Amino acid sequence: MKAKAKPQRNAAHRKEDKSKREFEELIDPYFVQGWNTKDYGIDSIVEITTTPDVFGNVDLESKCFFVQLKSTEKITKSKNYISFSLPVKKIIYWYSYNLPVLFVLYGIESKCFYQTWIDEILIAELDSQNNNWSAQKSITIKIPSQNRLESQNVKLLKDYVLKWKMPSRRKLEPGKYFQLKEQGNVFVEHYKLLTQGFNLHSVNEAIKNMETALDLSLYRIALTGPSRVGKSSLINGLLKKEVSPTGFFQTTGVPIQIIPGVEDKVTLYFNNEPDLHLPFSLDSIKEYASQDYNEDNKKEVRLISISVKNHELERGVSLFDIPGLDDPSDEILNYTWQTVKKVNAVIYVIDASPAQDGGYVFRNDYKKHINSFSQSQDKVFLVFNKIDKLSVDVLIKLKEKVINDLAKHGLTGIIGEKVFYLSAEKNSSCDGSDSVESLNEKLWDFILEENKSGIVKLSLINQELYNSTKSLLGILNTRLLDNKKREELQIAIVEVKRKTRTLEADTTERQKGLKKSLMNSIDIRNHSILLGLESILKKVEITDSLPGSREIKKYLLENLSQTIEKSNGEYLVQINQLKNYIDLWIEENLKQLREILKYNSENKQIDFTEVESFESPQIDYSSAWGMGFIGMAAAYIFAPAYVFAAGVIGFLGNLFTSAESRRAKQISKIMEKSRGDYDVAFSKIKKAYNEIFSEHIEFLNQYINQRLYYYFEDLEGQLSQLHKQDSPQQIQIFKEAVGRTEALQERLTEFDSELRSFHFSR
Repeated sequence: MKAKAKPQRNAAHRKEDKSKREFEELIDPYFVQGWNTKDYGIDSIVEITTTPDVFGNVDLESKCFFVQLKSTEKITKSKNYISFSLPVKKIIYWYSYNLPVLFVLYGIESKCFYQTWIDEILIAELDSQNNNWSAQKSITIKIPSQNRLESQNVKLLKDYVLKWKMPSRRKLEPGKYFQLKEQGNVFVEHYKLLTQGFNLHSVNEAIKNMETALDLSLYRIALTGPSRVGKSSLINGLLKKEVSPTGFFQTTGVPIQIIPGVEDKVTLYFNNEPDLHLPFSLDSIKEYASQDYNEDNKKEVRLISISVKNHELERGVSLFDIPGLDDPSDEILNYTWQTVKKVNAVIYVIDASPAQDGGYVFRNDYKKHINSFSQSQDKVFLVFNKIDKLSVDVLIKLKEKVINDLAKHGLTGIIGEKVFYLSAEKNSSCDGSDSVESLNEKLWDFILEENKSGIVKLSLINQELYNSTKSLLGILNTRLLDNKKREELQIAIVEVKRKTRTLEADTTERQKGLKKSLMNSIDIRNHSILLGLESILKKVEITDSLPGSREIKKYLLENLSQTIEKSNGEYLVQINQLKNYIDLWIEENLKQLREILKYNSENKQIDFTEVESFESPQIDYSSAWGMGFIGMAAAYIFAPAYVFAAGVIGFLGNLFTSAESRRAKQISKIMEKSRGDYDVAFSKIKKAYNEIFSEHIEFLNQYINQRLYYYFEDLEGQLSQLHKQDSPQQIQIFKEAVGRTEALQERLTEFDSELRSFHFSR
């Protein structure tokens, strides 16, 4: 009979156990609460203790930290650091813990322990090395060589743990955004099912708005423009990854969407065929996106969706690379415009290289495209690509011409200062040019400053859902009131309705005050710009020539553009403040109703103070109201502005040849003409804002109706049913609905905390 093989204990397990024993001995008297047999990323919990007394006893201090212990045969030092590769998922997992996590590396050969805390300092270091590190499978961390863990410095662990605070923000790991978005959908769907059968106007309207908002929560940015201008190269540069095909001949024949994902993959959506899922590869993308392989989109591809692991996209942003707006195929052109209409912002790309030979012209289709974007998109970024083909002198002339062209065609108010001159393929900046990275920074500054990222949108939608559940509870509890409470409620509704008329009047008065403030601000800017011009002219030495017509025109036009840009921002802030005032008024005046509607049931009361006191970020509501108001107003303002600029230039030609003795008279005439024409331009700005204010006051009144009158309508609808005696079964239905709503509120509170725990800044 053959002898059975004896069980073995391998060397790796022996070394692992040895490192654990030596670690326990090193940190004594701190108490290791056993070692996990299954490693899920944490090896043990260590409890902090006091110093041993004379008998060797210690007190446990109710302070703990987690430990992840790794061992290696030989520790390799590089300069002042020890490098060690770790899985990215585990770093994010440790960072999210509600206790501090200590990573310890043990060198078997040297018998030395080195440690680093998985905290915000480490995360910041990794971000500085590579902002997209969380999209990788693994990353090398650097442990300072002075972080050697020895018996004499073990007490420093206690100092760190006592001062430790849970990180205020977490990292978004790949695929997390869509998990959160799906969770938001689940809550809205649950709310929809919960309210079915009650037929409540206010609730149905709220659900409809939230469903639309969730569908649009992914912030979509399209790169578009004429064909062969380098859109695909630019999108690859923004992502620091080649995902969109480039080539000598025209490439993109169908829209390509790049979204955040847990892995890199490609999904093809066809007009009449099932979806096709493929591993990520440029070859598979080219087969369906390139005109060489899919001429005129004969394969009937509706959309190519590319999922990539990207930290910035993970915050709820999607990029679109779409066919040229001058594509000869009617079908492809139709796809292109359909896609453009669905995006939130546009990066419009123009080929700057013809300027080197004097071949650059601001074509009429550029004007038509940009005007079309401004009526539905938040923002238009204008990019002149391939400037590596230009000399420095030509680039300077191109910039001057672009300023003139934007003013001439009434586009300065739409574009503002969002004009970039770069080379997508070189991805570097030279004298007077920008880099792809600078465009990316400006883009993200805009997204984050105006709270456009999807993760913020999800947080706001969740807050709206919670507010709607509060209203629902009041409506449901109406059917559970006794006669006394019922009478109190009817009186309170009449009183709040009476006050609402005061709110509408007060809103109108406040709007007048905001309008006056904005108009004063515009007048001050007008005066300040002209004073600045006069100061510049007076500072010129009498022996030197005054600035030429080109310099003066540039000064006036640039300042007019900045005025529109700043006024737009100031206007949006003021309108948001007015909306916030309305929201606060409504909440304050509904308290009386909600006190009456508190039903004395046995359902547990939940504390939602954190949510109710949560202050939403300042949100740009212009998207919902129609950014076209601002865009069209700016376009309308600036077209006449070019006329006054041209007039200035015309008379300047006769002045700049005058003798020195006429200097004072020259300045006086320049200022007189500039002041007159500038007054005309600024009066047009003010007229446009007056029209916008009128539009928005109508919207605010509609908003009041939706928030209050629909609610009153539902309350009174329930009161009208109280003349009939509800059966015990009907009463039970309302009680159960109240309980389910309160349970949903508890889950929404937890979800709100999770959403707000992630990084919202760069």
